[in-house]
This record gives sequence, C-alpha cells and structure tokens, in this order.
Amino acid sequence: VVGCAWLGTAAGVRLSGVPSAPVVSEVARLGPWACTSRYAECALYSVCGAWDRGLRSWPARCVGGSEALVAPIAPTLVAWAPTLGFMNIDPEIRAACESAVKALANAGVEVIEIDTVFTTPPGEVIGALVSSYTRRNIEPFRDTPLWDQLDPLVVISAEMARATISGLDLVAAEDGCHRLNWELCDVLDQAPILLCPTTSGITPNAYMPTTVDDLIMLLAGSGVYDMADIDPSVDLNAILDWLRTKGEINLPMGTVAGEPVLDWTGMTQAFNLTRSPAGTVNAGFTRGGLPVGLQVVGRQHADVEVLQTIAFIEDLLAIDRLAVL
Repeated sequence: VVGCAWLGTAAGVRLSGVPSAPVVSEVARLGPWACTSRYAECALYSVCGAWDRGLRSWPARCVGGSEALVAPIAPTLVAWAPTLGFMNIDPEIRAACESAVKALANAGVEVIEIDTVFTTPPGEVIGALVSSYTRRNIEPFRDTPLWDQLDPLVVISAEMARATISGLDLVAAEDGCHRLNWELCDVLDQAPILLCPTTSGITPNAYMPTTVDDLIMLLAGSGVYDMADIDPSVDLNAILDWLRTKGEINLPMGTVAGEPVLDWTGMTQAFNLTRSPAGTVNAGFTRGGLPVGLQVVGRQHADVEVLQTIAFIEDLLAIDRLAVL
C-alpha cells in the first residue's frame, strides 16, 4: 500500500494470501500495484494461494472475487479514523478523505468515527524490525566493494540497528505487533472495514538533500532509536565519518500544513505490523494536483471485502484520473 497514494494509482493492495519468499521481513507484505481494483484482483488471482513452502500460506486461493467487483455493493458499515489516534494529518489530505467518507454516508453506508485505533504509535516497533531486517540483508556485504555502493539511507538504518537494538528489543517489537493487532481487532469488531488517510503528509519533491548529521538528529528525535543505549562495541563515529564521505543524502519528506515531516507515511505502518489486508484508493487531489489516498483496511483474510470496498469507492467517486508515465 505504501507508495500507491502519492504515485496516483487508484488501487494498491497488500493482501493476506500472497505467500512469502524464503527470506523476507516479517513486516513485508507482497501485493501488486494496479490502476484499479479490478486490475489488482486479476493480478492477485495469479499470485495468491496455497504453497506448502509458505509459512503463512493460505490452504486455498485467497481471491476469487471478480463477480463481487463487477457491480460492487456498498459496505453496510465502516469505521472512519482520520488520525488513528496518533498522527497529525495535513488539512488538504484530511479534507479530501472526509469528502470521500461523506460520499459513502450519502450513499447509505453507516459511518462511525473512531478517535483512537492504536494507543501508541507504531514507529518504534516498525523501526526496530525494519532496521534489523535491513541489517540482516546487507551484513554479508560488509568489508566488500559492494558496501560502498549501498544507499546511505540503507546503511544508516542497518548501522543504527547494530548500535541500538538488542535481541530483547526485537522480542518487544514482536509483542508490539500482537498488541497493535489486538487493538485493531477491537475496532473491526465494531465495523468490518476501517478507513483512514493513506499518508499524513503531502507528497514531497523527489530530491530533498540533507546531511548525515541532520539525519541522525532527526532519527534521534523520532524516538525510534534509543541513542542513550548505544552498544559500546560499535564505533558510531567511524560509521558517521564514512557516511559523511557520501555527501548529501536524499531524504524526501512529505509536508503537513507546509512543514516537512519525517514519518509522513506513518499511517500505513501499523497495518504492515498487523499483516492486515489493506489497499488505497484515490479520494481526490490537493490544490497542487497531487493525489490523496484513502486507505481501506479489513479483517484478517477479508481480502475480497477490501477489494470490493475499494471498487465501490472507485465507482462512487468516479475520479478516473490515473497517473501517466
């Protein structure tokens, strides 16, 4: 789901039944990007299903909802959580999403507004997991010529994990996934579909250079890493000196009310951790013409219901403006 809203595609999906590869992050979710929910369903039908080597593979095909997407019926009840309880949303994004939700209500869908889905932000949990898996992936290239070819942001993520994240931290992060899923289920018990903005910030420019030192300050201030508990065996200064040789680092940051925000994609993080079926649909555009995504989240294994809701919203809003490369 991450990426689809600001690329302008109408339906990016990350669903339950796509088997994992032999080595994959616990927070990775596989699924196609497509121009519409109908195209996404066609692609998913080819890649979903039973696979005896897949640890979380379904026993049967997960998608076969083409009939439901031909003339999708409206969901009876949805929950609308504009901030999920922890995120500051750009006013233009919130307005576009609220307009889409109002259109649903006008179409007869019962909408209940939820102030808080998650009692704590997922950033610390996903930061520990993603940076640790990144470290796992690139560690074989340490002290080889390939190390110098890695993106500095990838190296920073891995080295911060090496310096600050312990085995106990990873266990706590796994516990955090279960807690987030429990809280999400409490909401989905009230309404089977959850709606929220896909991103909190407006799409940034593709190139936004920053320095290593400024980036480290941003990471330290985010609370994702405990800078006061650095592993003494890790020479952080040597790492920083190496990174400074790379010059400027490209770090695109979305904006909320005109201010750059590091975690502008944070609205999608929790659903990577809960492994919920989720997708994004175009809800409208900012004044600058950039697409705004409305995120659609369902219960575990409710892949068809998520796709059907996206298809209904596509037909209802009839925006019909697709990104052209």
